[in-house]
Amino acid sequence: MDHEIMVSRADSLEELGTRIARLRYDALVVLMQVIESDLREQAEKDLARDRPRLAQLGFESVKHTADLRAVLTSMFTLSQKHMEKELAKNPQLIP
Repeated sequence: MDHEIMVSRADSLEELGTRIARLRYDALVVLMQVIESDLREQAEKDLARDRPRLAQLGFESVKHTADLRAVLTSMFTLSQKHMEKELAKNPQLIP
């Protein structure tokens, strides 16, 4: 089974969530990198705006996102051996 590496469109948040969850693990890693970066930027802005509690929670969400990214990276590494044909068609997105 080939996994999607991109979500082009969804008609509801539920559909979007389902389609994202079904992305190939390396695509999810890339997505988590983007989310982590944006959350960090938001937390830094909250800190600069003297919103320490919001900033603290923002930095906590960054940590959890990084943890999830690490787990997804491990999942991708473990699943690579079962995806030779798929990766030949759509090369991996992470080093």
